[in-house]
Amino acid sequence: MPLSLTQITGNAVSGRMGLCFEDPITTVLSTNCSLMYYDDEIINCSFFSNKNESVFLDYNNTDFINLQPDGSIYKELNYSFIGSYNTVIYATDNANCTIKETEYNVDILAAGNHPPELILNIPNQILLKDTTIVSVSLVEHFMDPDNDPMTYTKTVIPPNLLITISSAGIVSFSGTNGFSGKVPVQIIATDIHNASTYSNLFWVEVIAPYEEEEKEESSSSSGGGFGGIIGSEITCVPEWVCEDWTECQPHGYQIRTCSDENVCNTTLMRPNLSQTCEYIPTCFDKIQNGGEEGIDCGRVCNNECVIDTCFDGIQNFKEEGIDCGGICEKKCPGNCFDGIKNGDEEGVDCGGSCDKRCAILEVPALIEEASSPYFLFLLILIASSTLVFAAYKKRREIRRLAKKLKPKHVPQQKIIDYNQEFAKLNESLPNSMTKKVLNEISRLILEHLSKEFNIDGIKTLEEMIDITKARETPKKDIILSLLNELNSKIYSNMELSKSKLKSLVDEAEFLVNIDVKTQASTNPIINPPNKENLYSYESTIIQALKANNVALAKKNYMEMYNQVKEKGEKDLLHSVDMAYRFIKYYEGKK
Repeated sequence: MPLSLTQITGNAVSGRMGLCFEDPITTVLSTNCSLMYYDDEIINCSFFSNKNESVFLDYNNTDFINLQPDGSIYKELNYSFIGSYNTVIYATDNANCTIKETEYNVDILAAGNHPPELILNIPNQILLKDTTIVSVSLVEHFMDPDNDPMTYTKTVIPPNLLITISSAGIVSFSGTNGFSGKVPVQIIATDIHNASTYSNLFWVEVIAPYEEEEKEESSSSSGGGFGGIIGSEITCVPEWVCEDWTECQPHGYQIRTCSDENVCNTTLMRPNLSQTCEYIPTCFDKIQNGGEEGIDCGRVCNNECVIDTCFDGIQNFKEEGIDCGGICEKKCPGNCFDGIKNGDEEGVDCGGSCDKRCAILEVPALIEEASSPYFLFLLILIASSTLVFAAYKKRREIRRLAKKLKPKHVPQQKIIDYNQEFAKLNESLPNSMTKKVLNEISRLILEHLSKEFNIDGIKTLEEMIDITKARETPKKDIILSLLNELNSKIYSNMELSKSKLKSLVDEAEFLVNIDVKTQASTNPIINPPNKENLYSYESTIIQALKANNVALAKKNYMEMYNQVKEKGEKDLLHSVDMAYRFIKYYEGKK
């Protein structure tokens, strides 16, 4: 313990004594650093004392915090920093005495969805003309920080170069119709939230076989190496210098480059740029060959291939929905808003499991002919002529009468009490089937967004998703996240827990009312979350935001995030994402 000068009394025979120049009691450590950050933010804050002239700050060893000598901290965050960190900040004086210390505990939280990341560049590809190679597995080159499933597309390429990407991310390259040349390509990885990342730019080169190359060169120089210029004065003789042959490529050829040091701008006398060789396939050459079932897997290789199935809970391998349609025996269910007669519907989006009943069309029975068709035609002609003549004679009276009888057009606008609609939905929730609840949420959201976007005739979630993507609105991410979640749950045809359904109802209701200005209650009721039901955290967060208590919303979000992360509850990731988006949007409004 540091001693003051007044405490030093007595006689010292021998020993060593150190003096601390500052009094720990009067030394105060302060900071403007927050206790919570999102992983898309920058930490830019400082620690300082009331005795900056004579006190120095230090910290315990950590890879996360880097405290500068002036007490400042600057760190750009990303998803890799998500977690909790504990650091001790020390204050020392000129005598190197630690006179004060304080703990700094900070939580880095996920800032919603993260786009896929390119973790390994895709190498250049070489193949023979009119052949196909399977050589790239995109799961080795891309990863999604949120473990979302990814889909892959490619940039525009010439029609004679065929690049096929399977649902599992296996890429095959084919040179067709005699095409040869070198083409730049990029692959785009996209997650379920429509966030995309481009790969590096790599080249796909389609080369001609050795025999064709040799044939082309011989035809261009008839009669020998100088066959096109015999009888003319030779002004430039090429001097070719070639690099070493490459290793034998999977297509059975070696290639090299040759350059003319005299720069004669000719291919005369140029050595061969390719030659045949014997390639021995391996289980680590990144190509599907040698009888393998996939890239370096199956049969001759010891490891098994990961094959898409209709039971993996993911929409892949040309499935039309999650584990349904396409190659799967199970047919995907329709929905009651897609404008198509499907599922168990009795008509277009009506009947069966849809709430809307199909209209009954009454068709009059046919009247059998009672006379000759010529007589009937003559009768109709006479009656029509009589009516036209009578109308002409009385045209003025008809016009005056029509003006009196014509009703004034009063546009009718459908008024929906969303609070009442959601109250009914919440009341019926315990006894309702999943499909009915999801369809009702979809109906209310589509009606609300159609009114907000001032558009008519939107019947499906897919249509509204496309419309929202083209709109510039601060709520864009919130809307798309909810629409995509509803769409995926409807097509999955799975029964959801009542907690999950309640969560979706709360999200939809809050989205509808998020911009409605209401007078905050003096003592708003905010129900604490049920620790046994993690979905209840989202309800508490929404209640806190309605009460303008952003701090409480953040606190519950942090608890929810940590609980979901600790228990590995992937089903709750959407709720965590929506809670985050609601908080960020609400902060932007303040």
